[in-house]
Amino acid sequence: MPPSEPLNPFSIEHFNDSIPVPLPSEEIWDGFEFHQHLESQLLRLDDSVLGPLPTLKSDVFQLKLEDVALQDLSQSSSADTSDSENDQFESLDGDSVQEEWGDIWILPDIQKRKRKENLLSWDKFQNENHQEPASAYLSETDPRVFNSILEATHQSPARYVKSDILLNAFFELCMGRNSVLFSWEEKDCIFVAKWQVLSARGYSSTLVENCFDVFSRIGKDTRYLMSSFRALDNNSSNLSSAKVTFLSASRSVLFSIHRYLIESRSNIASLLQLKGIMGKVGLVVDMLKECVGAVQADPVEDMIILTLIQKAAGPSLDHPGLAGLMEMLLSRTCRPMLALLSQQIGLSSAQHGNPRVSFAGISPLHNSAWELLVDSKLSRTISEAQKSLEILSSHSPTSSIFSATVLESSPLKELEAGFTLPIISELQARAVAYEEAMRSLIVSAESSTSTSSLDTPASESFDLEGPVSVQADTVCAFRPQMDIFNNSAHPLEEREYDELEDQVLMYLEGQEFGDSPLQLDLVPSFNLSITPLVSAQHRLLSYSVLQLLFQQHNLLGHLNLQRDLHLLRNAFFSSRLSIALFDPDQNSGEGYRRTTAITGLRLHVRDTWPPAGSELRLVLMSILSDSLNLADRTLDDSMSFAIRDLPLAELEKCRDADSIHALDFLRLHYTAPSEILGAVITPEILDKYDRMFQHLLRMLRMQAVSQSMLREAFRHQSEKPPRSGLSDHKTVVMMHHFTSSVADYYHNTAIELNWKKFETVLYTAKEHLNNRDYGQTLFIVRSLDHLRVLHERTLNNILGALLLKRNQARLRQILEDIYGVILRFAAKRRKNVDRDPESVGTQGDASGSTTNETTMKRLQKEFTSKITLFIDLLRSQAQSVEKMPGKRLPDELDDDDDDDADVNMFEYLLLKLDMFGYWTS
Repeated sequence: MPPSEPLNPFSIEHFNDSIPVPLPSEEIWDGFEFHQHLESQLLRLDDSVLGPLPTLKSDVFQLKLEDVALQDLSQSSSADTSDSENDQFESLDGDSVQEEWGDIWILPDIQKRKRKENLLSWDKFQNENHQEPASAYLSETDPRVFNSILEATHQSPARYVKSDILLNAFFELCMGRNSVLFSWEEKDCIFVAKWQVLSARGYSSTLVENCFDVFSRIGKDTRYLMSSFRALDNNSSNLSSAKVTFLSASRSVLFSIHRYLIESRSNIASLLQLKGIMGKVGLVVDMLKECVGAVQADPVEDMIILTLIQKAAGPSLDHPGLAGLMEMLLSRTCRPMLALLSQQIGLSSAQHGNPRVSFAGISPLHNSAWELLVDSKLSRTISEAQKSLEILSSHSPTSSIFSATVLESSPLKELEAGFTLPIISELQARAVAYEEAMRSLIVSAESSTSTSSLDTPASESFDLEGPVSVQADTVCAFRPQMDIFNNSAHPLEEREYDELEDQVLMYLEGQEFGDSPLQLDLVPSFNLSITPLVSAQHRLLSYSVLQLLFQQHNLLGHLNLQRDLHLLRNAFFSSRLSIALFDPDQNSGEGYRRTTAITGLRLHVRDTWPPAGSELRLVLMSILSDSLNLADRTLDDSMSFAIRDLPLAELEKCRDADSIHALDFLRLHYTAPSEILGAVITPEILDKYDRMFQHLLRMLRMQAVSQSMLREAFRHQSEKPPRSGLSDHKTVVMMHHFTSSVADYYHNTAIELNWKKFETVLYTAKEHLNNRDYGQTLFIVRSLDHLRVLHERTLNNILGALLLKRNQARLRQILEDIYGVILRFAAKRRKNVDRDPESVGTQGDASGSTTNETTMKRLQKEFTSKITLFIDLLRSQAQSVEKMPGKRLPDELDDDDDDDADVNMFEYLLLKLDMFGYWTS
């Protein structure tokens, strides 16, 4: 094409025939450079060129807009069409202009290229004109169709509200709050709907009424709980600690439920979805309402916990998901009571310092309170631990067990209520670790003077599989806080972690615990959770008390004192007492003493009986003082003779010097010098000692009488052995044999065998205490109360062997009758000797001698018949004992070493009295 011809801007021939010649650089902008291909950045800006942009003038494309024909706007703007405005916005925004005016920037080969065929797929065979038939199910139709059909079946039309308004109203109803559709009637304490028949599009009025019944019950229970929780703010001082703790925990549960509902509100889109969520919420709220209602009527701590356990058993079985929540509620409710128990047994102290001050102000719980919650054995253990702690705080405030009591709190010393096997196992392991650490502290030689163990925190002293976790950031008033400018910390947003809230969320979200399938009952699990630590503390306190009792208060000396005096084991005391009471050769204390010989009461030869108190004091106190001087001077003030307080009828019996009751007014009085000794030698035990002393004193009198008659009979028999005197002599010998056999059985069998077992236990325990053997000491003598039970059981066995029990009244009465026959026989012989000493055993023609002989024969016959009856009853009693199993004391601890029931003590007495069958033949 010649250069003179004008350039056709719409021709593309120059693109095919010739290579474009670059334009002069001075006539175009440097920013545009033409390249061979379009992918090589056709328009490129050179960053190195600076300065103002040149004026652009195109020599190739020249377009004047005034030459372009505009659209005809003569059409009427008021054209009557259905969607005129929309159509207008669609023409402005659509492709109408592009269809009229072609894109000049698209090349013809691209604009007119042949369209490719569609890909081969199933969509190619789809009929675009096909229409699906309408569904026959109402649930798939428009909600208005569903409501129209419901209106045709109901006579009274429903009032329709928006679905979201109805859903919000029901949500507020479940929260216990008023809404635009439902309100709370304070008079009737119910929720009522402001309109009778309510419905929404897509819901039937029956469904709405059913949901209202369910949700209104939840809202009513919620308002009841909230009104009960207000008592915590108004009357918290008048409530018990267990009730305050339970109401606080229940309020936390309700708060967690509402928090969960509020967070889940955005995900609730339908009424049925809300009803499904409120199913579990209703169970929890109903359970809380039942428990709160039951707790309100119980003012006592133990009854509150027992009621909660009974109430929790039902929901836990019906809905296993609630078991974990109920266990946590019970665990928190038990904390105040367990904290008080910890103080009562010395695991914790409200005041650090003097143990006497720390444990004196504790308000004790009655034993009946623990009997409702724990079994009898654990209740007895708690009572013994309380008594031991009181004794130690009174008599040994510097005991090494208090050095750990005043330490900071440790998880090993906390009583907790657990209701699952893993928790109970963990509590048992903690109790073992605590007992081991305290045992090494108590039995060590340096425990009382070591300061390192006392100053060490409890979290480091008591280690259980590694150090116990302690909060590192401890707030201290004298420590500068370096994070005061930390903007990330928001105190108002921070809240304490509450595992109870996690438990509620786990239940509401459907999560389950991975615990063992073996579930325990609540009451036995409560016992199992606190038993290990309570038992460990009981053993530690018992060992400390036993150490104090044996090593500082001379328990063995005081028990031996009872054995020597009350049971007449001391030969010096018993012989001196027998001489002072029954020897007729002693000087009389009735008047002025002319000689320096020993003074006696001379029971059978004095004019008046009983003697005066001054005479008793003069004769008996010297005997007691001499006997104690031989034993231990420190025991002088603990034992003394006293006059028994008897009714008038019994005192009249004592006036007869020839009666078996002549010495019943005399008793030994023991006063325990300390409370700890009084816990072992109790008033009940002293009463048993007194009964045995009274019985043995009668036996001592019978020995003295029979020996006196035997000496007198042998002396007169050597002088004049008439035939009639042989019968009396034989009777005297039989009486002496009987009393000697019974006395020998009493002292060498009945008392010695039983006391020897008890004494062996005492000396073995003392040896282990001296060797600081913690385990063996508690194995032999488990506690202070166990030692008292062993003492009391020994005395009961001795009482049974001495025929002093209530079921042996018949045997005892026959034995006393035999004693009476012997005393009357001896009195008759003394009268005969006093009247005519030479006539004893001779034949006389006087009527008096005949009468005396008749009386003596009658007494001999009565003595023989009484002996025969006594042996027969004794043999039947021995046979019944063999057939009847042994019985233990009601308050006795469970023992395996009690073999006394296998020993038949009556067989010993039968052998001594009638070994060769003399009386039975």
